[in-house]
Amino acid sequence: MTDINQVKEYIWDWVNNYLNVPNPDLAGFPPCPYSRKVMLENRFEIRWFQGADLLQVLTEIAKTWSDDIEVMILVTDPRNISYNDTNDLITEVNKTILAKENLVALRDHPDTVSDLPRSSATNGKYVLVFVQRLKKLNEATEQLSKNGYYQHWSNEELEDIVNWRFRLVNNDSKQ
Repeated sequence: MTDINQVKEYIWDWVNNYLNVPNPDLAGFPPCPYSRKVMLENRFEIRWFQGADLLQVLTEIAKTWSDDIEVMILVTDPRNISYNDTNDLITEVNKTILAKENLVALRDHPDTVSDLPRSSATNGKYVLVFVQRLKKLNEATEQLSKNGYYQHWSNEELEDIVNWRFRLVNNDSKQ
């Protein structure tokens, strides 16, 4: 059985020692400039899930989301769900369920393989699925863009990590 406190400690270490560390490839910004603040303010929740339960868990989160938190972090062992299954499921759930509730899921899988430097950054140990408010994440993205965060990103990186989220909002508003 997994000790959720060890998982939380691992994620906290990853936030402090990687996501919050300024990176020259990101114009001196840390990979995730807002992550440490969310952790310090205790505006997150961490839940363990079994790989086969991901769709059910995401569907339930969409129905019961509370803005008392900024980010829900779902965690599992990578042996429980493959990168391809994680990616395919999250892509579909974002389009069909989460965007309608102004939510988005982002994935971090240790088996991520990418030629894009920013796409392949991973915590290296767990499958993580981050759920948060879509419009709020996009607003933070726009602020980072104004501050030069994305100035050295390729079009391919922007598409893989950023642009698709804005289309979720646009597609949802047409429904």
